[in-house]
Amino acid sequence: QNVECQRDNWSFHKARCAQSQENIMIASDLDVGERHEDFVQWCKRSRELRNIASSWALNSGTEQDLSQTHLLIIYLTVDEVHARDHAPVFRRRLDRVECVSEAGLRAFAQSEGLKPDFDPPQPGCARILLVDSGMPIRTGTVSEMLEQLSMTRLRAEVWPNAECDWMKLLGDSLETNRAAHVEEYLYFSGVR
Repeated sequence: QNVECQRDNWSFHKARCAQSQENIMIASDLDVGERHEDFVQWCKRSRELRNIASSWALNSGTEQDLSQTHLLIIYLTVDEVHARDHAPVFRRRLDRVECVSEAGLRAFAQSEGLKPDFDPPQPGCARILLVDSGMPIRTGTVSEMLEQLSMTRLRAEVWPNAECDWMKLLGDSLETNRAAHVEEYLYFSGVR
């Protein structure tokens, strides 16, 4: 998130920073420190892979816009392979995606023993919770806020009547670790 957002919500971000430091210690104690660190860094580097698909999944900027009332929980399956130098390499694949309301998010947090201190909705942004399904839930989750204003405008001006197979777009982007071309996943209602 940007500096202005952090200043405006300092108490929230201060608590999140402390929680992140605690999660690093827990991951280290559970012997998943490398995987946790790789997951956190991958989440930061790969935001663009999720931006377009999340815009379509939440109908951002449309009459059915869910971005202010819902968020996406993206579950990932992670394969660990070892390079020639025996260092672990983690490859992520899409397991499933759930679009949940605030109540659904609170229920998820409660069922997993997490603190329900997720980002509040922000205009023009999508909220995402990424879950590494193979790690302890506390160390295997990262929440993020993705700015969607440019994608929303593009969708309204260039593809106003198009639909998107956003689940396949997201899965292919994660599988190849590259942002797929959205045009390949667009179709018009009734035509695929």
